Amino acid sequence: MGEPEPESEQIRLKCIRKEGFFTVPPEHRIVPGTPRRTRLLP
Repeated sequence: MGEPEPESEQIRLKCIRKEGFFTVPPEHRIVPGTPRRTRLLP
C-alpha cells in the first residue's frame, strides 16, 4: 500500500463512520456548530 500510518487512516474512517459522516474529516468534526453536521443528520 505504501502508507506511512495505515492505522491513522483506519481510525479516521472509523470516526467518520461512527458519526455518520462520509466526506467530513475529523478536523471539521471538532468544530462545534458545523452546518454540514446538522445537514447530514436525519
